Amino acid sequence: NSKSVKRFAFLFEQCILICKKGEHSSLEIQHLLDFESYEVVERFDPPGGGKFSFGWSMKQRLDLLAPAYNIMVKTSDQAAVWMAKLEEGYSLLCNPSHHKTPHSFKLKDFNTYTRCSVCGELLSGIFAQGLACSVCQLACHRLCKLGMVDCKRSKNSHSKQGSRQ
Repeated sequence: NSKSVKRFAFLFEQCILICKKGEHSSLEIQHLLDFESYEVVERFDPPGGGKFSFGWSMKQRLDLLAPAYNIMVKTSDQAAVWMAKLEEGYSLLCNPSHHKTPHSFKLKDFNTYTRCSVCGELLSGIFAQGLACSVCQLACHRLCKLGMVDCKRSKNSHSKQGSRQ
C-alpha cells in the first residue's frame, strides 16, 4: 500500500514515534521505530517537489517484507538536522563499550549546576540534562559518554574485597 497518510514524527534519543491526529486534536501513537529494530535505508528528494520535498525511508532490520516508513520534511536543512540526530542516536546505541569496567548510565535530572566529567562544560537544560552512572555517580553529556574513563566502582566494593584477602 503506497498511499501517503499524514502523520507526525517525534524524534527521541533512540526511537521515533509516529502519531496521528485523534479526536479533539489530540495525538495518538501509531508506531514506534526503535533504532535497534529499524534502520535508515535511503534518502530521497521526491520528484515534483511539493510542500514536503525531502525525506528518507526507515525499514525493519529483520522483517524484510514489512513496509518501510517514509518520513518527509519541508527543507534540506530540516533533513540534515534529522539525519545528524539519527546518526547521533545510532552511534550511542551501536558503539560497543571499550571499557574494562563499563558504566551503568541512566538519564538524570540534575537539581544543581553539574559539569560534564569528560568535557567540563555545564550540563544544561530543564530536565534530563545528561547521564549519570548509578555506580560511581560520574555525570556527562550523552555524546561525551564515549570518552568517559572506566567506572570507578564504589569505595565500599573495593574495601570489602580487600578485607576478604
